[in-house]
Amino acid sequence: MTTPADTAADTRDATLLRTAGELADLPDGTILTTEGRVLIRAYNGQFRTSFGTYPPDLLARWYAPLRVLWRPDLPDQTTLAARLAAVAAMADRHEHGATRWQDPLDVPEWIGELRAILNGGSVPE
Repeated sequence: MTTPADTAADTRDATLLRTAGELADLPDGTILTTEGRVLIRAYNGQFRTSFGTYPPDLLARWYAPLRVLWRPDLPDQTTLAARLAAVAAMADRHEHGATRWQDPLDVPEWIGELRAILNGGSVPE
């Protein structure tokens, strides 16, 4: 049973789609879900379900609201974690390059700033 509180929460959620126009604007490959069904955006502007392929207007009428699970135009958590790991590895290489000598060089100032950001801090001013 849907309560007024649920409906109010749904209107604030940007991942919920209710209209055919919202569905038509999604990039190809977007994965949606509702009521336990997974819907995958096909590459011809239609949506495939386990029951068949439907245009956005029918899908919106029968299944709305739909929740976006994944969009190909937004990086996923794995991609973001890999990018952050690459940045941390670059900082390690620069720091090691400066400190590996018998008479170590100064570690570049930006390494400390970068590490502060990677550890959840803000950019020092």
